[in-house]
Amino acid sequence: ALCYGIGGIELGLQIADESYRTIHYVEKDKFCVELLKKRIEQRILDAVPITETLEEFVENEAEKYKGKCDIIAAGFPCQPASVAGRRKGVKDTRWLWPTVAEAIRKIEPRWIFLENVRGLLSVDFGQGFGEILRDLAHFGYNAEWDCISGEQFGAWHSRQRVFIVAYPDKFRLVENKVFKR
Repeated sequence: ALCYGIGGIELGLQIADESYRTIHYVEKDKFCVELLKKRIEQRILDAVPITETLEEFVENEAEKYKGKCDIIAAGFPCQPASVAGRRKGVKDTRWLWPTVAEAIRKIEPRWIFLENVRGLLSVDFGQGFGEILRDLAHFGYNAEWDCISGEQFGAWHSRQRVFIVAYPDKFRLVENKVFKR
């Protein structure tokens, strides 16, 4: 669970599949880390290692998970792409996609599940999103994405998020089923 935040992705994946287990959390925001620890104490989330920064995880931990990780889930910082901010995109110091990509390269998961704001699609005239798709393709993944509003699932807000699912190039998705090529 990279850039864990408040854990929405992991909780959603647990609801979708009871067998889903997290094997490592990465989060630097102090509030989010405290919330994560509380959810671990309450046994809502898996009790596994927590690393404070993505850079530290990639440098010291990522290679340990090669061949042991089915899914990398990441909600990397949205501020570089958000229409509510300055939209500095890839020039923003908070643009962590290259570090997420390095984790993917080192771990080689079977699936990748990414979440970000809708502005990710258009920041830098699409170059930021293009970088993500290019990196995934370079690592041997196909990617599919869609924008989904919280309102579509009963939330009080209509903010749209882009969700990207990537899977090995040797597979293809057809009607929500995975087929080998």
